[in-house]
Amino acid sequence: MKLFGFRRKPEWQHADAKRRLTAVESLQDPALKAALPELAQTDPDPTVRIAAISRIDDLAVLERRMRGEHDSAVAEAAKQRLIQRLCVPQVEESAALEALRQVHDEEVLSDVAQNAALGGLRRLALERSQRGNLKLQRCIHDPDPELRLWLLEQIDQADALQRIADAVRKKDKRLARAARDKLDALRIAAGDPTALETRAQAIAEAAGRLTRELPDDRDPQLAALQQEWQQLSRQVSAATQRRVQGALDTAELALRAARGDWSPPPRAEPTPAPAAPEPSSDKPVQALQDQLPNIEQSDFDQSLQALSAQLEALSAERGSADARIEALRRLLEQRRRQRNDWLKAQRQAAREAERESREQAAASTLNQVEQALRQGQAQAAQEAWQSIAKPGELSAALRRRWQTCQQQLAELAQAQRWASRQARQRLCEETAALQGSGLHPDAVASRVKELQAEWSKLDQIDGDQAPPSDAGISRRFRALCHQALSPAKAYFEKRRELRGERTQAIEQLLTESLSEAADSAALLQRQQALRDGLNQLRDAAPEKRNELAAQIRAQLDGIAARLKDQREQALLGKRKLLAKLKRDLGAADAEAGIRLAKAAQAEWKQLARGRRQDEDALWQELRELIDPLFDGLRQRQDADQAQRQQIQQAADGLLAELEALATAEPERLLHADSHVESLRQRWRELGRPEVNDGSETARGKRPAPSADLDERRFDRACEAVRRAQARQQQQRQLDQLEAICRAGDWLAERRPAAALREALASLDLPASARSRFEALAETAADSSNDAQTESQAPAELLAVRAELAAGLDSPPDDQALRRQEQMQRLARKLEGAAPLAASEEILDCLIELQCRPHLEASLRQGLNQRVRAAFAAAQAG
Repeated sequence: MKLFGFRRKPEWQHADAKRRLTAVESLQDPALKAALPELAQTDPDPTVRIAAISRIDDLAVLERRMRGEHDSAVAEAAKQRLIQRLCVPQVEESAALEALRQVHDEEVLSDVAQNAALGGLRRLALERSQRGNLKLQRCIHDPDPELRLWLLEQIDQADALQRIADAVRKKDKRLARAARDKLDALRIAAGDPTALETRAQAIAEAAGRLTRELPDDRDPQLAALQQEWQQLSRQVSAATQRRVQGALDTAELALRAARGDWSPPPRAEPTPAPAAPEPSSDKPVQALQDQLPNIEQSDFDQSLQALSAQLEALSAERGSADARIEALRRLLEQRRRQRNDWLKAQRQAAREAERESREQAAASTLNQVEQALRQGQAQAAQEAWQSIAKPGELSAALRRRWQTCQQQLAELAQAQRWASRQARQRLCEETAALQGSGLHPDAVASRVKELQAEWSKLDQIDGDQAPPSDAGISRRFRALCHQALSPAKAYFEKRRELRGERTQAIEQLLTESLSEAADSAALLQRQQALRDGLNQLRDAAPEKRNELAAQIRAQLDGIAARLKDQREQALLGKRKLLAKLKRDLGAADAEAGIRLAKAAQAEWKQLARGRRQDEDALWQELRELIDPLFDGLRQRQDADQAQRQQIQQAADGLLAELEALATAEPERLLHADSHVESLRQRWRELGRPEVNDGSETARGKRPAPSADLDERRFDRACEAVRRAQARQQQQRQLDQLEAICRAGDWLAERRPAAALREALASLDLPASARSRFEALAETAADSSNDAQTESQAPAELLAVRAELAAGLDSPPDDQALRRQEQMQRLARKLEGAAPLAASEEILDCLIELQCRPHLEASLRQGLNQRVRAAFAAAQAG
């Protein structure tokens, strides 16, 4: 140990900022690590504070530094360090949550919501963030499935739900299904006719599947469908009601037949109908029912009132009670209640939107205030502060930020008053330093004016807090200004003498005379001398400047009059040219007028110039004659060019949109036909601009029109879309074929039902195949069920059907089956049955083949290969 070493300060307390920076960056002393929070707050050098912040792991300290640091670079370093520590996996969750609850910076909240390793931190950041699209983004991309479901619960916008369902359709089926269900529920609750019709069709399709498949839980499924249909039946059209009710009745008959009950299903009637109306009397009621207004119509009340009046008139005309009229009355009342519910939902949504808008505006303004406070801009912070809403109208989090900003504003105002006192003291010291400084008297006077201007600026900034004029510091400043200007009095006296001499010289110039026969050169020389004297008046005595200026201007006016007479002759030729041009243009058409204007311009340049003012006037007169001609020509040219450019831009936009469609995702390609047809129609509607062949440009002949639209490029783009659709369809069918074969292999292995259902859920199967495979999964492990397939068609017949659909030859052993199948196809064709597409028919054969797990492995493999070959041939054809 060195002698007196114990008395030396550590390196991080050294007076040299560079040595402090080196110590903070490199030393591993425990004492330094303990002193890092204090260094980050109190060290006068920003670079040292940044270095200390980069080594701090305490989240609370980092949050306070980010919020309380006035230097923007240091505050940014604290922000980035806080984000880094919050996002690492090793962070302590409780401390991180506590620190994050104090953060109001949107950048920090957004980064933590996207990059934090802990799900709890991401959820808290999402709860506190005010960014509207952040929840939507994280609902799609967050790795935690439970957090994604929680975010979905916070989203109620229909377009956002649709976007989520489309984005996660393949990677998170549970979230996609929940988003679609919530979207459908919103649309159905709003009375969307399309959503109601779609849901009704889905109920009919589900009832049809129950009729065909008869699953084990068919009774609960049918009961659920019937209950849902009771709620929707009165909100859809009559045709849809008949279709869905028929499907449900058919399903109930099928279920009763499966139980051995062949009696027709009972129909629950609330009250017996009085009498069936005549067919002719049902038509007016049906017509009124078809006129039911949508709940979102602007004239809903008027339409419903008119419909009620028509219904009452029809009821009065019939006289007796009518069941259909009573049902329509109930339907009108139900539609009125739906309208009221929809209006309530709209008002609630408007209030929520207004509250959210107010919260967002307050948060944005608070961000501005906090930014201004960090940068020490008191005036900007105060201006932004005035526009913030009342604290009672803000949320708890924003109120806490409001209180923090209010406290910081008070602290900043106090610091500003202290700085103002220091600035006034500095102005007094600088004014006192002017005495004996050796500066030029003009420099002293200018500096005194500058200091007085700074003093006045401080008075404006301080406002009511500024010291009065009779205050001690104000009197001291005025006295110091007087003392600083006192030594310059001798200089100002000498300057007054010099100004008197300059005044005499200008008076001598004014006494000189000019002969009447002077030419233009002499007049111009005298004019220049007088102008120089006018410029030198700034050095003359101030009290005589106006008088001398008036005399100089009088002589200048006389010289100008004489120069005017001399220049009149020079302007006469141009006046004659203008008169001649006016006469010629009166009898000329547009094309001849252009030629005359060009000739007049060329002749004008050959004539001598007159006085500038007259020259400008005559030139303006010439422009008034020829400008309309050239303007009309340019307008016609610009209109033609603009029309060409507009058509070309529209064509380029259509081509770009079509080319982008060729590389779009598979979901868009499935529905690209209507889009392509729309683009094709818009392409046909593009026309060409009409060209006035009789006009000319300012430089000569009319330019040729632009080339025709690039039809070949458009056709190539359409063909690219069709090829992309074909590739996408072929790839999907190939994927489904592989999935069907794999499912058949699993069924043949007779796996347990639970494992088989789980494996089937991971495959992209057609709906028809999935339902059949799931039904077989329950009985796949039971070999006693193999006898159930004895009544089915031979397995070889399925391969023959596939080969027949693909146009391939069957083996000789299966020729009899092929002839039998050909006869059946001919019979179906004669009956008018629509044939299936070859690929779809082959897939159906493959599905049917996989539903026979009892086949021998070699036979099934051979049949699979034959069906695959048929499928490949169908796609190649």
